Amino acid sequence: MSIECDFIDDYKKILIKYGRDKKIRLPENDDKAVIRVLTFLRKRGSAKNKQIKIAKPINIPKYCRRVVLKLLRAIKNGEDISPYMSKKAFKEKKTDVDLMFSAWNILHLHLGSELENNGQFIKRTNELLFLLLQDEIVYVIGVYNHSRDIWFKRDIIQRIYDNWPELFYELEGIDNIDTYSDEEYKVLRQNHGNVLLTVYDKNADVRKVVVPMTLGMVASGDSSIDVVTYDKICVYLLELQNKILGQIKKSTDSKNERITLTLRYIDSKWVVIYNGRRFELSDISCLNHLNI
Repeated sequence: MSIECDFIDDYKKILIKYGRDKKIRLPENDDKAVIRVLTFLRKRGSAKNKQIKIAKPINIPKYCRRVVLKLLRAIKNGEDISPYMSKKAFKEKKTDVDLMFSAWNILHLHLGSELENNGQFIKRTNELLFLLLQDEIVYVIGVYNHSRDIWFKRDIIQRIYDNWPELFYELEGIDNIDTYSDEEYKVLRQNHGNVLLTVYDKNADVRKVVVPMTLGMVASGDSSIDVVTYDKICVYLLELQNKILGQIKKSTDSKNERITLTLRYIDSKWVVIYNGRRFELSDISCLNHLNI
């Protein structure tokens, strides 16, 4: 029996093609490229309708309210927001990784009202909308000015905690350890270091040590959650591949049969092609968030 099958390699090719079609400049290493695409997909968000939660208090400048409302409607309806993203989402250089998103899961969007000449991006603006984007909920943090230091201001973390403490893991039994200034934290993050931060719980009148639920970043500057997601997908695909091959071997007596199995993404569905026949996967729990 001759078997040709590699679901993990098929999956890599599918995501890398998607990334290139979206004009994302990807690293040459396939694994790193897939992780970069997973990060982009998480930034772009799913096509599901979403609930919008807005931090209190919030001050949106009058001159950009129309664009903010338009953008929030698009996010709520699961529309494509990639034109509003940072251009770093489409670059491959190590220095161009969006470290604020990697470390804190905070997405920033530009608030231009017209497309640039290339038609790919909204015109860049000084004002940025900061938010946390999850599969079914969007947490709007506020509008901030585009400055060199805004990416490292820990009072943004405090604001998120004041409104949604459930978005953090609290590390019990650890005292206040936050002795870094914003400038020191900036240097640490630029070198892809993770730093535990403390926030003030005004209800309990205590300070707490917290980490984001996405668990910060890895040494490459990529988000830990995207690396973990990729690892889980690889395990899932290997188990799926072995399960299908085991079933085929049990039902096949011929030692001379040639078996070809490939994983494909067709018409927004993950399918397996078995010797030219198409079978839709019923259990895609590890892939159904991709929506590519």
